[in-house]
Amino acid sequence: MNIAEVFRRLPGRYQLEELLLFLSLHPEYWPEVFGQVAGNDDPKAAFRALWACEKVSQRWPGWWTGEQREQIRQLVLHSTHTGMLRLGISILNSLPLAAEPDVELINRLYDLMMQASTPPGVQAQAMRLLYALVKDNNDLLYEFWLVLDEAADDFDSPAFRAARKNLLKRKR
Repeated sequence: MNIAEVFRRLPGRYQLEELLLFLSLHPEYWPEVFGQVAGNDDPKAAFRALWACEKVSQRWPGWWTGEQREQIRQLVLHSTHTGMLRLGISILNSLPLAAEPDVELINRLYDLMMQASTPPGVQAQAMRLLYALVKDNNDLLYEFWLVLDEAADDFDSPAFRAARKNLLKRKR
């Protein structure tokens, strides 16, 4: 199976489900699928590969290696493509978290969450991952609640308000 060709032609969700069914039967193709994220010259194909990786992270998080997780972390830290950011953050949300707080990632997520130019879907994903990263550290969690309280009136998108409201339920 030519994985690169699959991502050049992947037209939609149903074909992605077929690919995931194939992967469930042939997990040995997973490294090749992941390799298409950075190794594909076609930006659309790379985006589709990342989309498939997001679904794999939700269904089979145990397939991910530390190196693959680090590559997604680097994508979140440095990418300017908002679709890739949203998918990268979603992947990190699905995978087990590191024991120590990742300060560089936390700062990037704060930036994404608080920038008005960031699309609401990316802001909401960043908010969820940020909470997951800081919830076990009282100092970082306190700062998170302060920032979230301050952001109450700054953003009016439904995605931001809903994510904020759902996280504030956990505070009480």
